[in-house]
Amino acid sequence: MTLVAPVGVLGPPEGTVRYGLEFRPNVTALQVPTRELSVERYLDRFWLMLPPGPDERQKLLDGFFNAVAEDYESLIDVPRNVANIRHLLTSLQLRVDIDPNDRVIDFGCGTGLAASVAQEMNVRLIGLDSSENMRRMARARSLATMSPGELARSKKGWFVGAVASYVLHLLPHTKGFELMWSRLAAHAVVVANFHKDHGIDQVVQVIDRTGGMVERIGTDPAHGTYLAMHRSRQR
Repeated sequence: MTLVAPVGVLGPPEGTVRYGLEFRPNVTALQVPTRELSVERYLDRFWLMLPPGPDERQKLLDGFFNAVAEDYESLIDVPRNVANIRHLLTSLQLRVDIDPNDRVIDFGCGTGLAASVAQEMNVRLIGLDSSENMRRMARARSLATMSPGELARSKKGWFVGAVASYVLHLLPHTKGFELMWSRLAAHAVVVANFHKDHGIDQVVQVIDRTGGMVERIGTDPAHGTYLAMHRSRQR
């Protein structure tokens, strides 16, 4: 069982056990039992005791976001996130000629905050998230969703682009991003923000390794650096 210490009162109450996570009230009470484990903060309110391996970390994060899904929108700044999603989709439309029937991935869609923005902008958005509960809540907003397993079984070249809002800084590894990248059309573009500039290096390495191109499109103190990642070097 992994200990999760919330800071403040939002989220699961003390003593709650969900998806193998035990919620504790005070981070100072946490004692790391081995040097292999680390304690890191998520959503500015929770401290997770994390194992060293990226696959194990991903499983723990999946469990964490499943556990807090119902409280998620009380734990974030919703207007700020929606504004960021609108900026990402606008930036994507400037770089890809998107037909209303074309499919665009919302990588790490969460509870589906992008649904209303996509409808407003006439973009056919498909939410991708490894958290089952997040996908369920996104579908309640009428956002079509896929699990990573469903994406892996989809056709290559099926998607003309993707956006990733407040997610790429969380990745313990790039396997999920690489899977998404492999399913994009040759002319596709991924537009993302990197909160506090975390995760840029590991994602850029994937782009460089696969022959893509990275375009730095801006920096915002609130949202971090914005990148447009082109599937092809030909623009």
